[in-house]
Amino acid sequence: MEIFQLILILQLFLVTVIKGQCFGNGTCVCHCVDCSEKCTTCLPGWGGSKDYNCQRRNVLYRAAAGDDKDDKNKLLDEDFSTSLENKDYKPFLRVQLNKSITIDKLDITLLLERGVNYTVYIKDMAYVRTMNVICNKLDQSNNTGKRTVSITCYKPLSGKYLEIVSSEKTRVKIFEIRYFECTNGTFGENCSSACATGSGIDCNINAVDCVSQKGFFGKFCNQTCSESCDESGCNLLTGKCLSCKNGYFGPLCEKNCSFGCQRSCGKVSGNCTCKPGFFTSNCSKQCPINCNRKVCKQSEENCLVCKDGYYGDFCEHTCIGNCEQGCVRSTGICGSCTKGFYSHFCNTLCSENCMGDTCSRDGSCYQCKPGYKGEQCYENCPEHCTQCKQYEYGCSQCENGWFGVRCAEKCPAECGGNGSCEMKSAKCHVCAVGYFGSQCDQKCSPYCDLNAVCDIDTGVCERCIAGRHGSHCESQCSQNCLNFTCLSNQTCSQGCKDGWFGDRCNQECNAAISNCAQCSFMDSDTPVCHKCAGSRFLKGSQCVKCPENCSSCESEKHCTVCSNDVSYGKTCNIPCSGDCINKMCDMTGNCLYGCNNSKYGMECDKDCAEGCRLCYDVLSCFKCEDGWLGSPCRQSPKQCGTCFDNLLAPHARQAGQI
Repeated sequence: MEIFQLILILQLFLVTVIKGQCFGNGTCVCHCVDCSEKCTTCLPGWGGSKDYNCQRRNVLYRAAAGDDKDDKNKLLDEDFSTSLENKDYKPFLRVQLNKSITIDKLDITLLLERGVNYTVYIKDMAYVRTMNVICNKLDQSNNTGKRTVSITCYKPLSGKYLEIVSSEKTRVKIFEIRYFECTNGTFGENCSSACATGSGIDCNINAVDCVSQKGFFGKFCNQTCSESCDESGCNLLTGKCLSCKNGYFGPLCEKNCSFGCQRSCGKVSGNCTCKPGFFTSNCSKQCPINCNRKVCKQSEENCLVCKDGYYGDFCEHTCIGNCEQGCVRSTGICGSCTKGFYSHFCNTLCSENCMGDTCSRDGSCYQCKPGYKGEQCYENCPEHCTQCKQYEYGCSQCENGWFGVRCAEKCPAECGGNGSCEMKSAKCHVCAVGYFGSQCDQKCSPYCDLNAVCDIDTGVCERCIAGRHGSHCESQCSQNCLNFTCLSNQTCSQGCKDGWFGDRCNQECNAAISNCAQCSFMDSDTPVCHKCAGSRFLKGSQCVKCPENCSSCESEKHCTVCSNDVSYGKTCNIPCSGDCINKMCDMTGNCLYGCNNSKYGMECDKDCAEGCRLCYDVLSCFKCEDGWLGSPCRQSPKQCGTCFDNLLAPHARQAGQI
């Protein structure tokens, strides 16, 4: 119990100690099981020189998940007498830490077996085993037995899982995994050397004599890492780069990756993933020029796919025939042929009698042009065949006017149209106007409309002449149907003549509404009048007599036509002007035939000029009063008895008065 309490006290003390665990006088903080006497046993997770009280710390033990009783922690406690073993199908051992830490090197004590290699992973996801989480590989195929192997990771890796996987179906036996460092103030392989007092520089085992500044290495940190090392720097002892910048490889990253590498390449081998168009493990060679998109297998020069028109492992051969989309890379045989060609290499023309000039790969036509038959359509169809069956005896279509299996028989002479008929039954496709029946030997009803036809099978008229109805137009339409047209149920299709109403126009408007000349059913069973007969007008639903002298009116106060031409006005009650010829005028009072009595104007209410009998206006006269002449009219000379249009009367000329 006392030893256990001492361990707890030491662990609590160590948590508070950050620097100066070894001092200039040679004393160090104790990491031993018993610190009261000479150190004989280091605490779990601690090692190194016991004279310096175990100053080498296994960082992994401090970060281990679980407690000290966890079996996996046996691999981190600096006790080389304990081990873990796995003999599964593909054996491995995995240690889980309580947090992710960054590791660049490890010391692993394990049992080596001849011919077996081991891969070491550092990762954050337990089941991932990809290239980018491999720390390094142990190639110890010639060593056997219990060994401690030091490895440096290809590049520093961060993770909380450490996993060691065997390459063979054998066992994995691990004694100890260490990623150690010396406590501040000590350095050396066993952390047995103290740093110089007053140096102002912390040191530990990673730097041998000092912790190097970033980008430097060596005992005194005075040597510069290669410019091609990336930001992780180089090994503090050897100067070898921990990892390279993109485009470089080699121990000092002194070599350029091949131009064909996509980005970086393997630090040791220079191998990489190739850009399109390059191959070999380090992508130093270009793919053949005829590879499609210049892509080939990375491990060899063979193209994955050839450009259209080429074949061969390196796409070095040109396709032979008329390939539609290139040919098979290994044989040169076309995948499909361009239109009009066939055979393996698509270098033979299809038959000219193939429909659309297309055929199958063996030259067989998919369909023949009209008039031909056979596999390649070289045989003629029988006479009068426009289309025959490609591989059979008979025709599939005859010329107009012929029928039968081989189109050898003539259709009935009565067939109309182009004279064609059914191939098997000889039934006419169309009859001449006025005939029907399978042989077109029956006459349609004489009442069928001659501009239409009757049904070829039943003789039913497509349309009847005016005044007839019924399937064969055998019945007469009502005389009262508008345009004498009706449907087969005798309903008048275009409505009724004026004076009649109902579906069959057999009801008289005047019988339903007195003096009604036009009516119909609206939304009820009672007819509604639309127009009255004679000199009556529609008032509400009744026909009322127009005012006297009206032959047509809209109301009691508005005539539309007067019954004679001698009165006018809204109710035809105003006599026409006595100056109107025959005293006749229109509804507005305008004289119909002109004016009398030297008057003019629409209503003959204006006087012509003096001496004018007929005029258009006051300035123009086309007939003067007797004894007047000229335009305007002037009184004739006194000696003139009678004048005619500016000429003296005949007896005046005889009297020598001109």
